[in-house]
Amino acid sequence: MKALSPSKINLTLEILGIKENQYHEISSIMQTLDLSDEMSFNLSSDISVTTDNEMLSNEENNLSYKAAKILKQSLQLDKGVQISIKKKIPIAAGLGGGSSNAATTLICLNKIWDLNLSIDELSKIGSELGSDIPFFLTGGTAFVSGQGEKIRKLPMPEYPWFLIISPNLNLKDKTAQLYKMVDSSHYTSGALTRKLDARIRGGGDIPPQFFFNVFDEIAPSAFAEIAQIIYELRSIGLREIHICGSGPALFCPIERKEMATAIKLMIERKLNVSTFITTALERYQGSQHDNNS
Repeated sequence: MKALSPSKINLTLEILGIKENQYHEISSIMQTLDLSDEMSFNLSSDISVTTDNEMLSNEENNLSYKAAKILKQSLQLDKGVQISIKKKIPIAAGLGGGSSNAATTLICLNKIWDLNLSIDELSKIGSELGSDIPFFLTGGTAFVSGQGEKIRKLPMPEYPWFLIISPNLNLKDKTAQLYKMVDSSHYTSGALTRKLDARIRGGGDIPPQFFFNVFDEIAPSAFAEIAQIIYELRSIGLREIHICGSGPALFCPIERKEMATAIKLMIERKLNVSTFITTALERYQGSQHDNNS
């Protein structure tokens, strides 16, 4: 079985506070993108993962491997799979690549292992590994709250193109480091997310001025490289620049693909970054997977 594993951005990401379990409570509008990894799954006697990226060569730290293993153990299965991942989504960039790979693994193993589990059942398993995994099980546009486990589907509005700029940085424990920088001064009420949610449900357009990410302020102050990229983007006239997840990647909504292409070329000449032009993906494309198992 072959599958595409999509990336995501947070159109809004608010932190409402911190719970007793020390996890942050969020309010977010999330959107999957067609920038995707390519994955394949073949039945085997044991679980193994191969990838074309050496950063993910350690199976024990690979979320796809962990997802397969926890699924097998939780149901006490005597099954295996050989997973292959061709990475296109930048790693540890805030685009959700690892969580997406794990969600894709759960969906595909549910099929080739003939498990017939519901999305809710897969979500409970996936949430043990990462807070973004439940969202990726369906993808598309969604209102996400709690620790990421509360998901309400939304109709997908019309979007511009998105230019993704990913700094070529190796930031160890980036997510934990950035969330530690969040304090009560960064908390918001969730009103910004509710405002965009209402706009989407009402069928209105969504001006980029509605986008918000708490890490838009935090990430540039933590990493000079991100601040420099934002400076360069603003110097060529871009105003709506937002962090992807907790970063370090950024996204810019751009109306015309020709303009996105021109900006992409300018930025790549100036900075040590990887750039991608992408569009929104309406929902998880599970029905379009090819069976080769």
